[in-house]
Amino acid sequence: MIPGTDREDEGEMTMEPIKPPMPVHVRDIQNFARLSLALTEGSQMIWSFKHKSSSILAFFTAYMYWDGEIPILAYTEADFDRSKPFLAYKSDSPKGEEWQFCDEADDTRFKYASV
Repeated sequence: MIPGTDREDEGEMTMEPIKPPMPVHVRDIQNFARLSLALTEGSQMIWSFKHKSSSILAFFTAYMYWDGEIPILAYTEADFDRSKPFLAYKSDSPKGEEWQFCDEADDTRFKYASV
């Protein structure tokens, strides 16, 4: 018996196939902020890059499903100030949802992701 497994020998060990992430185009930055910050646990890292002439924001997450997790790459096109490295979001404002790009992550009313 191999420690930590229920297999007798290494010949029985197989790796599960790696699932590529499912790309999900998010309509706008407000929905992207909601998905990346309000609907996920912990702090999120957002990637920013150029594709052709567009600025893209993207993040990886996993959707829990009956048969395991479905990896997702959510992305949106957004014009933003690259000198502001945080996306801030809150949903309990009297005005409704609020999001902004900012240069500090110190206001505890918001949830933040680094861009």
